[in-house]
Amino acid sequence: MTYAQNDPMVEIRIKHSLMPIQVTTGHPVLAIQNVALGETSARTLKRLENGKRSPTWVDAGNLQVGDYVAQTIPGEVIPVAGFTDEEAYLYGIMLGDGHVAQKQGVNREYGVTLNATSKAHLAQFVRQYLLEHDIHFWENSAHGSVVQLRWAYGRTCLRDAVNGQFVAGEEAPVLPFDFADLYNAKGEKKVSARFLHLPESQTLAILKGLLQTDGHLARGKEIFFTTASLTLAENVRYLLLRLGIPSSGRQRDRRDEVHTATRKDGSQDTLSGGLSYELRIPAYPKIAALLGCEPVQKHMALRIGRWLFSRVTSIADITPVPFVCDLKVEGDESYMTTAFLAHNGGKRKGAVCAYLETWHLDIEEFLELRKNTGDDRRRTHDMNTANWIPDLFMKRVMDNAEWTLFSPNEVPDLHELYGTRFEERYAEYESMAENGQLEQFKKVPAVELWRKMLTMLFETGHPWITFKDPCNVRSPQRHAGVVHSSNLCTEVTLNSNDEETAVCNLGSVNLMQHLITNPVISEHGDELETEDWPYDQLRESMTPVNALRHINKEALFETVGTAIRMLDNVIDINFYPTRKARNANMRHRAIGLGVMGFADALQALRIPMDSEAAVTFAGVSQEVISFAAIQTSADLAVARGSYSSFQGSDWSRGILPINTVQRLETERGMELLTAQQPSAIDPDLWDAVRVRVQHGIRNSNIMAIAPTATISNIVGVSQGIDPIYQNLYVKSNLSGEFTVVNTQMVADMEKLDLWDDVMVNDLKYFDGSLAHIDRIPSWMKRLYATAFEIDPLWLVRMTAERQKWIDQSVSLNLYMAKPSGKALDNLYKQAWMYGLKTTYYLRTMGATSAEKSTVTEGTLNAVQGGTPAPAIKACLIDDPTCEACQ
Repeated sequence: MTYAQNDPMVEIRIKHSLMPIQVTTGHPVLAIQNVALGETSARTLKRLENGKRSPTWVDAGNLQVGDYVAQTIPGEVIPVAGFTDEEAYLYGIMLGDGHVAQKQGVNREYGVTLNATSKAHLAQFVRQYLLEHDIHFWENSAHGSVVQLRWAYGRTCLRDAVNGQFVAGEEAPVLPFDFADLYNAKGEKKVSARFLHLPESQTLAILKGLLQTDGHLARGKEIFFTTASLTLAENVRYLLLRLGIPSSGRQRDRRDEVHTATRKDGSQDTLSGGLSYELRIPAYPKIAALLGCEPVQKHMALRIGRWLFSRVTSIADITPVPFVCDLKVEGDESYMTTAFLAHNGGKRKGAVCAYLETWHLDIEEFLELRKNTGDDRRRTHDMNTANWIPDLFMKRVMDNAEWTLFSPNEVPDLHELYGTRFEERYAEYESMAENGQLEQFKKVPAVELWRKMLTMLFETGHPWITFKDPCNVRSPQRHAGVVHSSNLCTEVTLNSNDEETAVCNLGSVNLMQHLITNPVISEHGDELETEDWPYDQLRESMTPVNALRHINKEALFETVGTAIRMLDNVIDINFYPTRKARNANMRHRAIGLGVMGFADALQALRIPMDSEAAVTFAGVSQEVISFAAIQTSADLAVARGSYSSFQGSDWSRGILPINTVQRLETERGMELLTAQQPSAIDPDLWDAVRVRVQHGIRNSNIMAIAPTATISNIVGVSQGIDPIYQNLYVKSNLSGEFTVVNTQMVADMEKLDLWDDVMVNDLKYFDGSLAHIDRIPSWMKRLYATAFEIDPLWLVRMTAERQKWIDQSVSLNLYMAKPSGKALDNLYKQAWMYGLKTTYYLRTMGATSAEKSTVTEGTLNAVQGGTPAPAIKACLIDDPTCEACQ
């Protein structure tokens, strides 16, 4: 995983490493600290055995010179079938002094060049191997000091009698290794990945061949190995580490050195130096036996089980690098670097979502990618998938008509079309297929394909249901291209093409911080009458004007203004991993402001989520945010200029998101089911904004409601626009387990003297649901109903009200306690008819969760008793145990 960062960084040098390593100061490293520099290895090991010291994860910035850091000794052994110790030895010799010659990308010959005196035994080994394996070879001697052995790459290669070169085509090599086993893409020597985990005898044989060719002995017990290939140097270090042998080294830069050499004809040749890498290998017994030297007695590294610890020799602050790499691994969160064992520091996995249009010939196979059964080679268990559905398909489903699947190479323009133009072109392709003008197509009943979509959605949670036409028809950037897909969470709907990768900077407003629970309802001179709504009475309905009274417009305008300016600033100071991403963000300056804490806001206003009041409040709250966001972006355009692709956009023509609803109805030829409730904000104010944006706006796209699982946890509110999942649950992360509780619910229960140990355990037993606890009043059960207790159609209706005011989309999770084919069919058809652009996860309840009995007595259930749940833990800058950072 690569990402941009601005954290402090350090450069660390380890005694047994080749190159220093640069790392962020907060990256955990397995280390043993507080070991005196003069303390012997034996004494340190003794203290470890006695428990006086132990390895711990230490942030890299807290390491000190003299600390020991760990490397894991690899234990994996993967034999190569038919590969012998003798061939491993030959492979080592070839890595050192051998070559594979190529001409025009075709392998021609093997060869090895050896000193005729000091390496005569190696030359004899190569000769003997070739003779025993019936491989014909040629031998040359240069001035009697060098022996050259050459042989054909394959047994049927022909040798040109004039120039001595082999002239046959590609074929199986005569040796059990080939060019790709000896060289990397840069033409530098390497140890092939398939030879890195051989049995110990073969690993030793490779090292023997390498060290006898490119190694030398110093002081009778220290071995040096020199190579021009950094890859080979690190490969050799890895092979040694598998044997439990540490190695150190350095890089030597001889690019400024110049040497002269004499050719056979007496002429001079000038040679310049280059980079080389010199390893120092202590003569541990296994290596000493290979070279016939004295083994070392004093070890500078500590071996503890499968770990090898080496001292930190220096650590220094460096200028932070804005582009760093991290690894996410399954299971154990640690991984090896070339210097030490590191931990991934809690970074999340990357994720991707693949979208496919419904007319694609492979759509049926695509639907099954996440199935747990079938050919695993045709499954993508870790990749998300989504359907990109055109309106025409939904019309065919409604009409119980046929649907035609095409091969995209025969209908390439369908990707670029939507609305009526798509429908016309699609009909043309169907006629062409009927007339035999297309080779690959398939007709299926639209209803059957729709059912398969819903079946897979229920069984696997994928592919998600998203709608192509609303995303494009209502896009303010129709002049600049086509929306080909959404993002992972389905709230971003931006154009993309060969030169632009859609990028959107997201943020969310905490709606709970912008409520007025007791608004002013009338004024009599200096006297103000405020609303005094009973805490145990629910609001079933409310007018847009009344809903607007409960929103602190001044505070919300200020927050939205700050958020829009902040997100726009991010565009300029952000790190872009690709040129195409930078191009898109700089040209269109798309941002996406959303909300979080919506469920908490409803509960604070005593509005049940399954009510007309909730639908009204959803629309009004989004209208206010939309007004403030558009106005702020227009103000920014005055100060900073409009985005570069502004001309021709909906904004430049005074068309706001709310105006594109009618455009979608026109394209579909049908009215949406969305309620036509009046605007809460004075229409004259909207007209003023409409005129203003025609003169410029800073951002091409401004609003998108994203899921907020992490940031809502930081500020202690409900996620995004989702209903409360559970009123009490346990969250687990690296810091342990934390009980999270709905604090508004607790406050209401305390008013009724219901909050006690019995209630806590009842909530645990019923997974945070109040529905089956009889002593809780009905109004409270409804107000604090959890996600699976609310008809999902209410979520669709609320989202439809928001969607009217949003230029992008809404990440909408749908919850269904008792899913059925009929229920799913109705739900997703309603989502389309309400004009939704996208949906996200379909979440269903397991049978075991639905079968728990009702509690009728105030006694403890068969669960462990506990204390009342603590308040939600918020994120603090100076708190290193922040839950969200893990």
